[in-house]
Amino acid sequence: MIETVKRDGIGRIAGGEHGLEFIGSLRSPAFLSPDISPKEIFPHVPYPISAADLNAISGEGKYGAIYFGPEGLMKSHEAEIYWFPHLVELIGDPLKLVDAMVKARKLVGPVPMIYAPAVGRPNHLALLTYLGIDIFDTIPLRMSARKGIYLDENGEWKEDKGFDEVMERNMESALRELNIVKRAIENGRLRDLVEMRARSEPWLYAALRLADEEHWRHFEIYEALKGKPVRYPGPEGITRPEVMRFRERVLERWRPRGEVLLLLPCSARKPYSRSRTHRRFHEVLESVRGWGTVQEVILTSPMIMVPRELERYYPAGHYDAAVRGKWDRAEVEGIKGALHNLKRMGAFKHIIIHLPGDMDFVSDAIYGEWTVEGSVTSERSLENLRNALERALSDVRGEGPKKRALWTLQAMAEFQFGMPGEEMLESVKGRWPNIKGFLNGKQTVTFIEGKGALSLTTEGGKILAEKGKYRVFVGDFEVRGDIFAIGVESADPEIREGDDVVIVQDGVPVAVGIAERSAAEMVQAKKGVAVRVRKKMK
Repeated sequence: MIETVKRDGIGRIAGGEHGLEFIGSLRSPAFLSPDISPKEIFPHVPYPISAADLNAISGEGKYGAIYFGPEGLMKSHEAEIYWFPHLVELIGDPLKLVDAMVKARKLVGPVPMIYAPAVGRPNHLALLTYLGIDIFDTIPLRMSARKGIYLDENGEWKEDKGFDEVMERNMESALRELNIVKRAIENGRLRDLVEMRARSEPWLYAALRLADEEHWRHFEIYEALKGKPVRYPGPEGITRPEVMRFRERVLERWRPRGEVLLLLPCSARKPYSRSRTHRRFHEVLESVRGWGTVQEVILTSPMIMVPRELERYYPAGHYDAAVRGKWDRAEVEGIKGALHNLKRMGAFKHIIIHLPGDMDFVSDAIYGEWTVEGSVTSERSLENLRNALERALSDVRGEGPKKRALWTLQAMAEFQFGMPGEEMLESVKGRWPNIKGFLNGKQTVTFIEGKGALSLTTEGGKILAEKGKYRVFVGDFEVRGDIFAIGVESADPEIREGDDVVIVQDGVPVAVGIAERSAAEMVQAKKGVAVRVRKKMK
């Protein structure tokens, strides 16, 4: 039985028990011991392998195989560990490799392990783990050593040494890199490591970009929503799965409120409102009567467009990106596209653009009043901003901070739960950050500053269950504490690790909690916690 100990995207640390001799005490990602013969593990698969043999595979038990058959990628039977012998033929071909691994994971699901024989060069380990491979072996280390080639995390190097010495060094490099991969997973930084290692060979970098551009939705399913620091040092940050999810949800789940649109630049500090720059912007806003009707939107890379209401959500509230003072073409086109969508989403009577001069390309997508002279925080610029706000708000119905707080929580509810905010709350109490939402006099949500999101009360959970959102269905047992995966019957597919969810039993909501894994994994897994229960229904 396979148990995921720690996951970072599809990459994970996992182990097996109950007779899985193949794994023993190993924690993947790992190297298959050279003492173990694949023929002993997969007796129904002839070895050496030929395409004809694989096409005739049939079997049962804990060990199976993934192979290219007449109907495309196929598996021998339901198993806990799958051998993928032909994957080695795709090393160096980014398009075919990524396509095969995406299909393989969809074929077997998130829980079973995948073993790729003859795969395991040190500089390949991070990317291949990120794509979903659990077990490697030492064949490529031996083949390189026979040629006098030393391998490490940066690629290959010619060595004028004997086989034994080069092999020993290759093994040391591979095990050292494997430990680094595990450490990256434990710290939620596997993707950061992949981006560093991908530059050691052109095909690795191409594979990473293809995974993002063609298959980001596949990888996004396993990207947790928990707020962890993320770094975007290069252009590939704009297509990372968690970034693409945020951008798509802004378009699908968020809608602007208010009749005055204010476009602002980002800041190094996150969330933006805690930065000195944005505090000065807010001082100007608060000095103008009716400022609550102003819809603030921050333009930035790689997130592209961050409404003020959503600035605390992951990853918008937790990233650090490289700033060069220049905008890449992908960033420019992304911002222009977002602004075109923004115009269609809102009915703005006035648009105020308080952006630096290097963002003049914004004028190609949206027309508004520019207010910056020099820096965005110069006295002249801030005075221009104040005057523009006063003129705009004199022409619309202004709203106070109380209405703005309500709109903010409603927008957060829409973004987080994918349903109209008014159906979750109609009034608010308290002041930031201690603010709560109510519906019909009953508290439904609470803003949790450390989480940067809304937390469900039991009343909020009942609403989610009624609307068919973020439900985890469990079997017939008494819910006393946390929900383990073995007790989960099904779950709504939009659930990601870190989501607030409602637990439903026999059609009745019984508790609310935090998802510890995605819907796909909690349904297939047989071990581990699926939901950390926060509160049971009375």
